Amino acid sequence: MTNLVNCILAITLSLTICYGQRVNDKYIKKFPFAVTLKPFIGAKTNELKIEDNLGSGKINYRVATAPRVGLGVSYKWFNISSSFFRVGEIDKSEKGLTQEFDLQWNLYLRFINADVRIQRYEGYFLNNSSDILNWESNRGLFYQRNDLVTASIGGNIRYNFNFRKYSTKAIFSQTERQLRSAGSPEIGIRWNLLFVESDSSIVPNNLKNKLSDFNLNQMAFSDIGIGAGYSYTFVRGKWFFNAGAMGFILAQSVSFIGDEIAHEQTGFQVNFQSRGAIGYTNDNFYFGLNVVADQMYSNWQKQKDILYTFSKTKLIYAKRIHTRPLKKDELSIWDQF
Repeated sequence: MTNLVNCILAITLSLTICYGQRVNDKYIKKFPFAVTLKPFIGAKTNELKIEDNLGSGKINYRVATAPRVGLGVSYKWFNISSSFFRVGEIDKSEKGLTQEFDLQWNLYLRFINADVRIQRYEGYFLNNSSDILNWESNRGLFYQRNDLVTASIGGNIRYNFNFRKYSTKAIFSQTERQLRSAGSPEIGIRWNLLFVESDSSIVPNNLKNKLSDFNLNQMAFSDIGIGAGYSYTFVRGKWFFNAGAMGFILAQSVSFIGDEIAHEQTGFQVNFQSRGAIGYTNDNFYFGLNVVADQMYSNWQKQKDILYTFSKTKLIYAKRIHTRPLKKDELSIWDQF
């Protein structure tokens, strides 16, 4: 019986894989024998924001980072990239110095896509430094928090329903080409962990508009949930524009530790993830701008909105090196549809 079950599972998996590889070649052109080299210039953002629903107090911390030059390579399902050096130097006196470790990995298959990340940022500046008492005398400089540290790990898996006509690989791993406009509904799951800590209160004591005595130096978030969304690629000739978004309903746990504060809260929250791209592509190269943005959001006792956001932007030139000559376009079984 066990062997029979295993056999059925193996056959089912094989049929699923074969079935999944069939695409409408009037919409998607595959390059199964091409290695894609991708030099790029990329930038990452990271932001922590707390706003008071009971008053006008808020803090908006950001990291001081510079664009980086990197190189990526794609072949079939394999896709990897890494940045090497910064473009320009950061003015440390203005925004301080951020120590960063940011590893993000993306997997783009025929109908399954996945994102995984591990991040640690140490050193932030306060974007709304004008809200610090008597800060006007420090013109051109920002209030700096070299002791503020965020660490997060998380990821998501998404299923693309219309994978025969809509290709995420064409946009984000450049191993295919979207020939005609198409879109697809998506469903997914995601999970995240976030830790925030500092040597003193995360909320500055000399903030003009207090955050209702929200003096804390540690925060921890965890969430897991399901979501749904839609992505669409508009194609005109060799130009393309892609946009997609997914909303998630999450079961979330939050804890705070600080002066006279030790609180835990559980509940449900809604988070959003978005991505998009614009550019030009043909059979031999791809040139485009890609953007992926994500967040962790929590509302504490209907008094504070806490938002942790991060994004990745890349300007990519992708050169496809064909190891076999490209076949001429032929009539497809899909021409009848």
